[in-house]
Order: sequence, then C-alpha cells, then structure tokens
Amino acid sequence: MRVVFFALVPLLFAASEPQEKKKAGPSMDYGPFLSCAVLSKPGAKFDNNTGNFEGDVTARGFLIKLADDWSAGAVFDSDNLRISAAWLGTPIKFTGVIFDGAHGPSPTLGAAPVFQTPHGPGWAKDGSFKDPRPDTIAPLPPPGPLPRDWGRYGGLYLNGKKTVFSYTVGKTPVLESMELEGGEDLKAFARTIQAGPSEGPLELRVATSAPELLVELIGPSSGAKLVTEDQEIRLQLAAGAHEPLKLLISGGGETKKEAFAALVKGSPRPGDLSPLTKGGLPRWPESIETRGILSKEKGPYVTDVLTLPEKNPWKAKLRVGGIDFFSDMTRAAICTWDGDVWIVSGIDAGLEKLTWKRFATGLYQPLGLRIVNDEIYTVGHDQITKLHDLNNDGEADYYENFN
Repeated sequence: MRVVFFALVPLLFAASEPQEKKKAGPSMDYGPFLSCAVLSKPGAKFDNNTGNFEGDVTARGFLIKLADDWSAGAVFDSDNLRISAAWLGTPIKFTGVIFDGAHGPSPTLGAAPVFQTPHGPGWAKDGSFKDPRPDTIAPLPPPGPLPRDWGRYGGLYLNGKKTVFSYTVGKTPVLESMELEGGEDLKAFARTIQAGPSEGPLELRVATSAPELLVELIGPSSGAKLVTEDQEIRLQLAAGAHEPLKLLISGGGETKKEAFAALVKGSPRPGDLSPLTKGGLPRWPESIETRGILSKEKGPYVTDVLTLPEKNPWKAKLRVGGIDFFSDMTRAAICTWDGDVWIVSGIDAGLEKLTWKRFATGLYQPLGLRIVNDEIYTVGHDQITKLHDLNNDGEADYYENFN
C-alpha cells in the first residue's frame, strides 16, 4: 500500500528565527485587526529582578487598525470587555519574538494613549466595578476573563475594514465598533455601542478622566448620559430598550474645544451595526497558484510537497503551524504563526495546480488547526476560534470565541 504524506515547507519553525527589522510598523498586512498581548505605556516593561511592572497589559487584546500604517487605533480587551487604550499619531512598536525575533515585550504603544481605562471590568455589575477575580500574580493584573454571569466575549465580525465586537453584559447582547472622525485639524475616536434590551441599568467605563480629554455623547436624547465618578468618565444607560449611540473622544483640551464642538455638530448619528454582521466584500480577492512537487521515490512511504504561496500581495509570512483536510480530501486549511489561515485546493495525484486563498487574518499566533464538519477551528494564545464564512465568498467574516 502506498501511503502519501503531504508535507508543507517550511513545516516547522524555530522560535529563535531572526526576523526582519521594521522601521515603522510591520511590512506584513495583518488585516483590519491583530490579536496579541499589548502594553499600553511607551517603554512599558516587566522587571524580572524586582517584580515591578510599568504600564497596563492587555493579555488578550485586539489591536483595531484605524490607519494603514498603524499610527492610529484602539485596543479591545476581550477579558474585561473594555477599550483599554487608544492611540493617535505614532505607529505601534511591533516587538516580541514573532515580530522582531527578540524575546522581549509584546507590541507597545509608540506614544502615550489619547485615552485609556483602568485595568478591570469595563462594564459594571449591579453598579460595581470591583474585580471579582483573585489577584494571584501581582503586580500583574488578575488573570483570565470575567465570570460568565458578568460578561462574556462572543467574537468579532469583519466587514470591509470595519471590526465589530460582539459580547454580552449579563444577559444583554452588545455590538460595538471604533472608527476615526475629523480632519487634519482634529481627529476623534468614534466608538459606536449598540446594546440590546436590559433588565436593569448598565454602566460603562469610557476613559480615565484627564484635563486634556474631550468626550461627547451622540445618540438618544434620553436614557443615556455621561457622568464623572472616581476620576473616570462613565456612560450610564437606563434599563429597557436602547438605541445605538456613539461616543466621540479626542485630546487637546481647551485649545481644541471649538474644533471639537464643530466635529460633534457635524458628526452623523450612530447607525445600526447589525448589517455589518452579515459579511461584506472580500478583503483578499486574489488567489495564488503554485505547482506541487511529487516525490521521485517509489517506496511505500513518500513525501510530496504542497508549494506555499510565499510571494503574495500582502507580504504574508508562511510559517506553518497546523494543517487539516476537508471531507473531500482535495482541499486543506493551514494556519500560520503570524495569524493567517489559508485554504489550498487542487490536491490531487498530480499536484499540477494548487490554488491558495487567504481565509482569515489577525489571529493570536494560531499553531493548531482542526476541521470538524468542514468548519475550521484554530487554537492560539488567546482562545479556540471557530471561523465562519457568512456569505460564502471564501473568507471568514465571523471569528467566534469558541472557548
């Protein structure tokens, strides 16, 4: 019996593999978001000798890209259901073994954040933000997600360049997204929040209060208000049904008040986020063809090569961590250390035409992949992710937090 093993080259990688140094952001296009641990303070570090930690760490973070060069964006914290920080004007410093080959800090904000929130629950439970998790690894923050009855991260939707996060606060479903508004004179972060009906009032940490911070609520005229308590700006929502609302947040203080007021006046009312959860136009429409290499050996066990699409429009690295086959056995999916999932078709006896399609991006170093009932699951540093193609265009539109 002839047993054929389809090998991917390079099949494995060394963690110490040196990476290309980058001057301003990564050369690889990671897509609209990137999952990783994030340090929110420029130069933040953990001192192994003293045990002291500088700055906030978002262990299961999602970098939301709001500028092509990563000079603007926000960090969504899936453990705490908060925006832990937002930055503007300076690209993220992509450090860490996967990015620059150094066993050092995770990606770090290149400048002080425009706004940030305290480490802990982003939404209150029964009017309290007191963290219920044991502080077992001080001085680092309490580990792990919030209890499920407090809140749970469900996943994210992609639609074009937009990222929409989905989670629950108690039993209330919430969708939210982040964009930039404004021009050269002043830019503001526009955070749209769409909460479902709630049995009781809801309260959200918006930002740590600071003199230079400008915040305005755009949306319903009743049932929602901004308050300042315990040196924090918070959003309070009354019980019952809720309309979509938007928070405009900017820096600049007194010198930018007039420009901010004009921006608020011209800002469009927040729209329904639900249509963005149905799938959008393809982000990576190009497919890439390669030719496989058949073994010249004639023994009972041979190795054929599925040639990787290492030259691709997104400069995506193909450091393969996992592979599995679909039920028809002519297609397979691979995951890469750099966060991609690709689907390859045309796996037959000749391997003369392999077609590669980029299916998903931005995952947190997925090194394991399994296909169950022709649905793709990956395991990364943050979670097991189930990938859904909602509109059958060959790309994942919903990245579900399976576990």
